[in-house]
Amino acid sequence: MNVRSGGPAKTKVELDWTPPAGMTAQVAASWRAFYLKAISGSAGYTATPEMYVIMYKAQLGRCFICQKAKGINPEDPKGKGPQRLGWDHNHATGAVRGLLCTLGQWSCNRIVGRYKDNPEAWRRGVRYHESPPALVLAQVQRLASDLPVEERIRIATAVLGVERETMEARVRQGRRGAPSSFVVLDEASRLEIGGVDVTPYVDKAKGVRFES
Repeated sequence: MNVRSGGPAKTKVELDWTPPAGMTAQVAASWRAFYLKAISGSAGYTATPEMYVIMYKAQLGRCFICQKAKGINPEDPKGKGPQRLGWDHNHATGAVRGLLCTLGQWSCNRIVGRYKDNPEAWRRGVRYHESPPALVLAQVQRLASDLPVEERIRIATAVLGVERETMEARVRQGRRGAPSSFVVLDEASRLEIGGVDVTPYVDKAKGVRFES
């Protein structure tokens, strides 16, 4: 069915959804508006009411990331709860990813949006918590205390991963431009700093992990 509103013809979206038994008119109207927005694609993604209910139950009614925020149960007739979990989606493809908390400026949905679909930023965030840069620097200071400050700074920069890909490429190309004390010893990717083997502190697959 097409509807005219002073511009190009628009297709009226029909919602195939029946409110659960006993759901109040106010709660049903709220869910109907939410589902209509989702199936119309006007929010940048497309998802059905059934998809929402299934995802909600699969996530046990909680935000997938923080696991603390509880969402309003879409089948609760009274719609009790402080917030409805919202669909998070890939802004480039429109594909939905899951349900996240949406309440407040520090909600997981807003935080995900802040990183703008950049998974590498998330990986750096995990590394930041598991291996704080200050801890990495302390290890470099301890293992390479005999080297000049400038050399220790270059080593710390490389080991932190800030320029890791560039540094490793230079090492593979014959160590041109790499710090003299940042050395790949063999094909197993053992690392030496200032003559000290630091391989136990390095996780090549996930970046650098220093342990206290």
